[in-house]
Amino acid sequence: MNNATVQNLQDQVRRDLIPLATAPVAVIGFIVVLLAPDDSLPSAFTQGLLMIVLTIAVLWLRECSPDGAAWVLSLGSLAIIALTGVWRVIDGVAPLLVVPVVMAAITLGAGACLLLGALAVAFDIGSLAAGGSWGADSSTVVTLMTLGVVTYLLFITQRSQRTMVGWAWSGYAEARRHLETLRDRQLELKQALEDLSLARAQAVRLNELLLAARGAVEEARQAKEDFVAKVSHELRTPLNMIIGFSDMILASPQVYSRHLPATLLADIASIRRNSQHLASLVDDVLGLAEADSGRMHLFQEMVALREVVDEAIESVRLFFDKKGLTLTADVPDDLPAVYCDRVRVRQVLINLLSNAARFTVEGGAHVEARQSGGDVLLSTRDTGPGMDAESLRRIFEPFQQGDDSIRRRYGGTGLGLTISKRLVEMHGGKIWIESQEGEGTTVFFTLPIHRPAADDPTRRWFSPYHAYEARMRSSALHTDDVMRQVLVVDDSGGLSHLVERYCDHFEVVRVSRRAGPQAARSKCVPCAVVVSDGARPHRAADDAEVGARVPFADLPEALVDVPILIVGAPCLASARMRGVQKYLVKPIQYDALIQSIDAAAPGAKTILLAEDDAEARQLFTRMLNAADRGWLIRYATNGEDALHVLRREHPDLMLLDLMMPIADGYRVLSAKEADEGIRDIPVVVISASDPQRAPRILDAVTVTRRGGIHVQEFARVLEAVTSVLQPQPGVGAVPGTARA
Repeated sequence: MNNATVQNLQDQVRRDLIPLATAPVAVIGFIVVLLAPDDSLPSAFTQGLLMIVLTIAVLWLRECSPDGAAWVLSLGSLAIIALTGVWRVIDGVAPLLVVPVVMAAITLGAGACLLLGALAVAFDIGSLAAGGSWGADSSTVVTLMTLGVVTYLLFITQRSQRTMVGWAWSGYAEARRHLETLRDRQLELKQALEDLSLARAQAVRLNELLLAARGAVEEARQAKEDFVAKVSHELRTPLNMIIGFSDMILASPQVYSRHLPATLLADIASIRRNSQHLASLVDDVLGLAEADSGRMHLFQEMVALREVVDEAIESVRLFFDKKGLTLTADVPDDLPAVYCDRVRVRQVLINLLSNAARFTVEGGAHVEARQSGGDVLLSTRDTGPGMDAESLRRIFEPFQQGDDSIRRRYGGTGLGLTISKRLVEMHGGKIWIESQEGEGTTVFFTLPIHRPAADDPTRRWFSPYHAYEARMRSSALHTDDVMRQVLVVDDSGGLSHLVERYCDHFEVVRVSRRAGPQAARSKCVPCAVVVSDGARPHRAADDAEVGARVPFADLPEALVDVPILIVGAPCLASARMRGVQKYLVKPIQYDALIQSIDAAAPGAKTILLAEDDAEARQLFTRMLNAADRGWLIRYATNGEDALHVLRREHPDLMLLDLMMPIADGYRVLSAKEADEGIRDIPVVVISASDPQRAPRILDAVTVTRRGGIHVQEFARVLEAVTSVLQPQPGVGAVPGTARA
């Protein structure tokens, strides 16, 4: 703030003080006029009139010249006091000389104060020197000194007042700036609140759209899963007819006629070959859909790759031998074991070797495995026609085999590499192909040797501008991976297999019901006990039955507080426990059917065929008659008829389709298990549903503990259950029970 602003502010304040400073002069003047005697002149009456005139003059000048009015007030007051002393109206008026000095300080500032003080002192000194009426006593000297001191004090006070006014004005200006800033911020906040309200409304609309889109996605996903499930049944059933009858005609043409034309047999062989191609395509599509939906799980363990490579080579060796091709392998003896799913890795190798055999005309294929850092690198190299760059770019896409001529010439579905890529990536590995036209093809894929580590928190300490790679090699310090153990009480092995497959972070220790938990005392200290409840399917455990099914008295002391889960058996495991000896998936080969019957019921004489489809019954009848075993075949077209025939005729074996009207195959198996008279009749399931791809649905889960469950623990269990078993929009509920 500049000096001019402060000066203007002070001048304004002083102008406002002029009427207040003039008021005492006017009041005193009126009092003097009213009370003063008028017998002599000059008198006190004249002094009072002068005061009144001075007041009128000051008020008149204030409107046109405030500074002039202040000077008139100060100088006029000094003159009236001086005349009072000269005229000897009253004695001892010297102290009153302070009044005009104070008026000058109030209305004109420090300079005028100093000037009026000097005039008053000069007048006082001059009067004293002239020997006037002031007198020369000590009181006059004191008055003179007091006048000088008061003048000086008023002077420095006015100077300080200027500084204080500057500070006050600066504070006022700062407050105004803050006020303006606050108003601006308030306006911005108001605008932000309006924008936030608009954004919230848009977010609500977007959430509604997102929920609708999510519902549509869930419906599409469910429709896709339903389609996959129906494809498994609706395509495999007619394929079973086509392939089955084709096999029968080609293997036993005499069943139909003694002289079938060779051209007809060739056409039927073509029908069979293309039907098998379609069946393999269905299997590949189902496998791809399973991987995409996330329902494909890995049963990972430490596996010796030499065994897996040998198994894959034996599976495809006949294919190579028929074409006169060589098939060799090079797997070092010191190759470390790999943490993988041996079934899935074998499937990848079979897919790659099948492709090599299909596309190779001369030469053969070679399998090689070697360690590369923390991975094992496997490769299959063939001497086939090779591929160009464009084919390599699209080779892992579904249904891609290069150009159409390759498919017509070599066959195949174009899904093997796609599925193999998904399986390798699920293991945390990579797969790629190197090939040139006319020089063969080499497919490489890697598998991590060790179990992949969880998210490493130390990576956040590394620079974001450098790639972080976790150490994959084993530590030089010998350490054992300690996994939590789960004790599974299971006679069939079905439940323990599922726990091993789906619960990667637990070590499963299986004991039989007869052995009981005591048998595991020396094997493990489990964090939970899982008891299979396969004998009572499709319903939850009653409270009175829990104690009977869980032998608390037999539990070791170490398992007193361990939670116990009573699990209703999943569909496949419970089917095994209900007398199912074999499970055949359509299309069913003639040899597979006969071998299954011989294994399940050797020496059987009467066979019950429970199948609702008339054409399927005709096919299986032809297959059974072609075996020429003299089997007596009984028929049932629904579940109730099957149970009626079982109870009435007690056949030696039942061929059972799971999908039948009135009562399906699962209800037939449950009723058969509950009836002691027919419980021991062996069953061979013939179904279009692949049990390996069927969803694993547990009938019921009961959670208990010998020492009881505290209410706080129950609250945490409830939170965990509700977080896992959340209803999904667009997905129908699956019957089941969870109890704690």
